Amino acid sequence: MKRKFEPELVILYCRNCVAKEVSLSGRQKGPGFGLKFAAMPCASKLEMPHLLKILEAGADGILVVGCPDPECSFGDGSFRANQRVSYLQRRLAEIGVGEERLAMLRGKDLSAAEILEMAAGRVKTLIELGPNPSKGEES
Repeated sequence: MKRKFEPELVILYCRNCVAKEVSLSGRQKGPGFGLKFAAMPCASKLEMPHLLKILEAGADGILVVGCPDPECSFGDGSFRANQRVSYLQRRLAEIGVGEERLAMLRGKDLSAAEILEMAAGRVKTLIELGPNPSKGEES
């Protein structure tokens, strides 16, 4: 019997865009999906090889959460991260993996609930896309 597809989403978030009391880390299981959280000191620390490694390891999608441009503590960190995400989205589309596997959203003083709401929106897209081709599974 074929197993139901449960997407795995990695959320990389800027520590400065979440409320001070929010601490998201490690893995969480939601209804029909899995989440893995990793905090970054700033979205500007985002590097394309790291994103590719996450996808190669089998994540079905990546959500980068950064600060709104004028709110970035490090000036243009979110802007630079968005440029990197956009570039990699184009490359993912070119190779047929799906640009929608990677997204960047922004917010300020986000709560855990708001981050989870962002994740839920991404999970819907990932379900439509099906499993990451690097997993070698059929959708």
